[in-house]
Amino acid sequence: NAEYMGVEGSMLPTIVRSKFTNIRADAEKKELYLNGVEYYPGGSDATDVIAANGVITIVPWKGVTGRVLIARHSHTGRLTSDAPLVECHTSPVSDISASPHSANIIATSSENGDIKIHQLKIDGDEGVLTTVEQSIALTGHSKRVCPTLFHPLVAQTLLSASFDQTIRVWDIEKQTAVCAFDSLPESPSWMSLNPTGSLLSVTTRDKMLHLMDIRSRTIVSSTVAHEGSRAMLRTFWIDNDRVGTTGHNNTMCRQLKVWDARSFQKHTHSHDTDSGAGVLMPIFDLDTRLLLLPSRGECNIRTFDLSTGITECATSQSPSPVVGVAALPKQSLNVMQHEVARLAVLSAEKAVFRASVTVPRRSIHFQDDIFIPTFAGIPSMTCDEWVSGADVPAQLISLRPEGVTAQSEVVETTAASAQQSLVRKEDRQSLFEDSEKAAKQRLNDKMARFSGVAVQTSQVDGVAEEEWDD
Repeated sequence: NAEYMGVEGSMLPTIVRSKFTNIRADAEKKELYLNGVEYYPGGSDATDVIAANGVITIVPWKGVTGRVLIARHSHTGRLTSDAPLVECHTSPVSDISASPHSANIIATSSENGDIKIHQLKIDGDEGVLTTVEQSIALTGHSKRVCPTLFHPLVAQTLLSASFDQTIRVWDIEKQTAVCAFDSLPESPSWMSLNPTGSLLSVTTRDKMLHLMDIRSRTIVSSTVAHEGSRAMLRTFWIDNDRVGTTGHNNTMCRQLKVWDARSFQKHTHSHDTDSGAGVLMPIFDLDTRLLLLPSRGECNIRTFDLSTGITECATSQSPSPVVGVAALPKQSLNVMQHEVARLAVLSAEKAVFRASVTVPRRSIHFQDDIFIPTFAGIPSMTCDEWVSGADVPAQLISLRPEGVTAQSEVVETTAASAQQSLVRKEDRQSLFEDSEKAAKQRLNDKMARFSGVAVQTSQVDGVAEEEWDD
């Protein structure tokens, strides 16, 4: 559970430990599962199969038509024949996305190249989302669309990648593509925006990693990401200078790599996980630099701290093999239970459940070292501003509950108290020394009155036993 880093000039390794070493993921009770979910597995491993926000879970439904299941997190038990399904497309759904800005806005794409934005209606506090108030069609792709991605910092903006080897940026309000990149060398398998929303990392089916400035329609740099024969690569941003990828090496071992976005000449860190065949599905938290790494068709959920290099932490077990995973917004977390992530999980047993990822700590205070101000879920700029070159930082919000003391404040108070205790101890020691000198002086004065000669303190102290008269 640690990363070993050699120190120059030393023959011993340095052990880099993480605050997430003992992290754990726990599934909710089975009584809270949503069972009987007949999901559509998708046409390729690039499909996420599940999406979620703070209110609902979305799953593509099995069948030849493009239906999706849309249910509240509070909807539990076994689905019946009147399951809350929404007709979205005439062909199967290829990808789904939930807006980070609104709980009732979702995007769906299809095998025939269609994209639709749906505004949903919430039917009661405990009901399900079964009706669509409005749908907007975005047309321009000619083949299967996957993946899709809402821009987290820009209002009403969606990015889409297609098997027609193009990437488009859509202004949803105007229903038009404001940017289009039409010269990808191969079909994209995954894409991710950097924290400022200015650069796009894209993995393609020829096992390449591309760094793109989508607004200027240029590829900044490219490299071979993973050498394995399986082309199902995924990418994510760690910060504005580092990009992560997952894939297979040439011995078919699953691999995690970290790249310097300023130079793609060689990866800066690499970690081989195991020789499994399932696709790794990275879920990364920009605030904590924590990577959750479930794999499709397996129960393992690995965790890594990417603050400095790659530090492997604990591995948790899902109750059943995982098909898809989606992270809920951080405003949904129970921070007083040290919950750093909450996942919506679709299992191979046709069930949807939530999993809570927590860091075991005994403190009852707000852990402000792992819960720093986070994305508020509010756009920072309009689509027109972003297209014109604006880069506005994300709006942040504190997760600290009102009236709760932060751990750092407790530490500062404890340190101040310890300093005061040390000062008091030094004062007592000084007082004791002053009292001792005063007592010796009084003894000197008394002996001087009897003998008429002032006896020096040094003459009283330290008289040897043999010097006394018998």
